[in-house]
Amino acid sequence: MDDINKSVKIQSQEARNKDLMTLKFVSIKKQASEVRVGTQAASRYYKSMSGTGYMEPQFMDNKK
Repeated sequence: MDDINKSVKIQSQEARNKDLMTLKFVSIKKQASEVRVGTQAASRYYKSMSGTGYMEPQFMDNKK
C-alpha cells in the first residue's frame, strides 16, 4: 500500500513538473521571438539611417 502511495505521488509530481516545463519553454520561446524582432528592427533602423549624414550636392554653381 505504501509503494502505491509513493508511485502516485511521484507520478503527480512528474505531471506538475511537465506542466511547469511546458510553461517555461513557451515563455522562453516568446522571449526569443521578441529579441529577434527587436534585433531585426534595430538592424533595419541602422541600415536606413546609415549614410543620412551625407547629402548629394543639389546645385552646381559654376560662377566664380
